Amino acid sequence: EKLAQRDELIEMVADIIAFESFESLRTGNFDFHTGAYRVIPVVNISFINGLMYFWTATSSKRGIEIAEAEILRQCRRIFNGFIDPILFEALKYRKYASWTSMFRGYTDILAEEVISHIVNGDWDLKKFHTRVDKIKSLNIDKVKRMAGKLFSAPQGFNYAKVYFGPE
Repeated sequence: EKLAQRDELIEMVADIIAFESFESLRTGNFDFHTGAYRVIPVVNISFINGLMYFWTATSSKRGIEIAEAEILRQCRRIFNGFIDPILFEALKYRKYASWTSMFRGYTDILAEEVISHIVNGDWDLKKFHTRVDKIKSLNIDKVKRMAGKLFSAPQGFNYAKVYFGPE
């Protein structure tokens, strides 16, 4: 995909994986000790590098193992081209609403976004001002292609994991 829309595509891949993982972990697992309370995607992209990661909260190490397996399963699903069209449209709208809401009263978040764009090379804020159009132009095929790039060789499904907790 064009570099201009790369960030939005990567964010959408992460949002889909997180939503599908959370749904599966919450609706398919009723064991209190292995359930996940949330699956949060975080995407940090700069003009130098990028990182996508997910974090979850659970009450046991076994719960983390289950959540990890589910997140990896969802990575493989999206890599293989599965994206629910209804979910895609809902997440796209959520991304649009989140971005546009900054301009209606969340000046602290707006200021952070402006600063982030400037320090990452968007000196004239062109990417900043065209983000809403990039979000509107997202489609499933573009997201599938980006997922294919993110999860294919040499990156593959390589990942690191860190545990925080009492165990």
